[in-house]
Amino acid sequence: MSTSSRHIDTETLDPARRALFNTFVGLTSERHFTSLWQTDVDFNKRVLAPQAELGLLNEHDALMIAQTLSATTRASYTNLPNSILSGLLAHLSCNMLSKWTPVSPLSRSLVVSLSTVSSYWVQETVFPALLRKNLVLRVENPEGVNQALHNIRYGEDIYASSSFVTFPARQSAASSTDLPPPKSTNQNHWEEIRKTNSNKTSPSTWDQLRQRYESPDTEPDSNAPVQKDDSRARAQAEFDAEIDRERNMK
Repeated sequence: MSTSSRHIDTETLDPARRALFNTFVGLTSERHFTSLWQTDVDFNKRVLAPQAELGLLNEHDALMIAQTLSATTRASYTNLPNSILSGLLAHLSCNMLSKWTPVSPLSRSLVVSLSTVSSYWVQETVFPALLRKNLVLRVENPEGVNQALHNIRYGEDIYASSSFVTFPARQSAASSTDLPPPKSTNQNHWEEIRKTNSNKTSPSTWDQLRQRYESPDTEPDSNAPVQKDDSRARAQAEFDAEIDRERNMK
């Protein structure tokens, strides 16, 4: 259907209406056109309702678009059957004409073919182009209609063009569960203190006794074995003396 604009003089239109005409050509030439629009005018008006709520369409323009789209959709369904019907009528006409004058098979085939092709071409190109130009000339707000059809054609959301509406990206459930729970600053501070205290070893009872009885001028590690032997000999002597004392008392 994109070639239909060649059969309509769009140069006489102002820029806004010419842009609307081209947008309508692109909208009706797409393959999914009949899946969105129907022959029911009321259904098409419901499709246009969100654009009317945005202020792009008034009631008159919405009705004009709905009726034009309804006629275009109906034509897309009836083009082929009507073309076949035209070919059959041409074939019957040749049969009737053959009663008065002979008609060769080649002539009959040419007449049927030309009738079928011309009928299909008129319905596929000229008729939709006339509908579009009639729409373009009668709408009251061509800029708004053009924007509304552009939104519908490219499936833009109502809020897609709003610069002041922003939505934060949702974090996926998997990524949120993988992250460790946040720790507060106070908790980290007390954890550090607890770890530092646990690393410090408290002196045992043996160390306290050793420090109490050791002389302050005790030499370091080099004299430690000698002092340990003297203490053991002194203790052994005291033990032996205590044993002898108990024997003498008996």
